[in-house]
Amino acid sequence: MFGMSVPFGLLALVVASKTSDHASKFATFAETTSRMQTAPPAPPACNGGFCSTLVHYPVRGTTHYAEFNVPKLPKKVGPTFFVYYNIDWQPASEKGSWARMNQFVPQLMLGNPLDGSAGPPLYKPLWNKRTTWVFGAQYFFELFNVTKNATQAYAATGTTYNCSEGEIIFTSFELSDDWVWTLRMGVKGDPSRLSTVVADKPFMGLLPENQTKSWSEDVYNRSWCNTCWELYGIGSADNYPESDQRTTINIKNPEPGAIKWGKWSTRQATCPGAPVSSVSTTNTSTEQTIIWDVKHTNGGGND
Repeated sequence: MFGMSVPFGLLALVVASKTSDHASKFATFAETTSRMQTAPPAPPACNGGFCSTLVHYPVRGTTHYAEFNVPKLPKKVGPTFFVYYNIDWQPASEKGSWARMNQFVPQLMLGNPLDGSAGPPLYKPLWNKRTTWVFGAQYFFELFNVTKNATQAYAATGTTYNCSEGEIIFTSFELSDDWVWTLRMGVKGDPSRLSTVVADKPFMGLLPENQTKSWSEDVYNRSWCNTCWELYGIGSADNYPESDQRTTINIKNPEPGAIKWGKWSTRQATCPGAPVSSVSTTNTSTEQTIIWDVKHTNGGGND
């Protein structure tokens, strides 16, 4: 078996390298099971998934919008897929708090994904078997449980919707003037399928206020961003979609020159039959556009 990949998402992060201005990073990941309902397969002989670099942006005044097409289903459905553009915070909160992970991650999903939540007050994650593509907005976070001496996963999720090959899925993140985040994911042109999460406080208010109480705190004034195919259980080339996917990301700030635009690059999957990814960027004084292509056709696909 080719095994699973551990590229990003809801994993314990170990930064592989740093630049002096933190503008561009690749990351490696320590294995954890918080993303999966059951323990993932044995360590992989190859990497099934892949991500772009982590890039750093100021939060205040910056908006994020991304869209991508839904690819064909794999010939053999089974592995778990999380496909997304996300933002997160590293560190997750102030030093000394119980926060361990803090990620806004609306996503396209397949297999046995974490795609639901029990909601307030516990925000217990829920998993479901999915044999066709679904999507939903999601705020995933991890907190250290002092009583149990263990890190626990939590999720706030919007409605999960079905979607089909060729439909365009969009993601947006917006911070209001009164420091409330709204996460949206929907089908372009179909307002009836719009999944939303509103996060008025970090960690949905589960941490004591003497640790954190508002998104206005300095620790949250810059976020990391990237896009991923986070895959678990890739066993053959037939586990990959056969069609291409393009993600287009627009990051904007109305103040000219307010952001020093980061450099984007991408890693590759190494399992036989994997698609090939590439990335390009275009910058103006107020906007950066990133195109991340995942291709099987026109020379794509590893042998």
